[in-house]
Amino acid sequence: MPGPVLAHINALYQELLWNNRDNPDFSTDFIPRPHLDANGTCGVKSNPEWLEFARLEEILHIVEQLIGGYQVDHGQTCNLRDQK
Repeated sequence: MPGPVLAHINALYQELLWNNRDNPDFSTDFIPRPHLDANGTCGVKSNPEWLEFARLEEILHIVEQLIGGYQVDHGQTCNLRDQK
């Protein structure tokens, strides 16, 4: 992967960490929707530039090697609760 791309990913990650440093619910183990700039979607302050990386040919090739081609992930979150 080109150095400038990795540098940009690192800069966005550092920004993500900094923007969420005071969020007690933020965890680097699971970062929901890092591409949405909704000022706190799922409690995460992020940057829409993350979505650009999902379109890079180099990253798509790596993902294909790991989990195969033709993957679709729409990122839906379901909240379940008991029926009364």
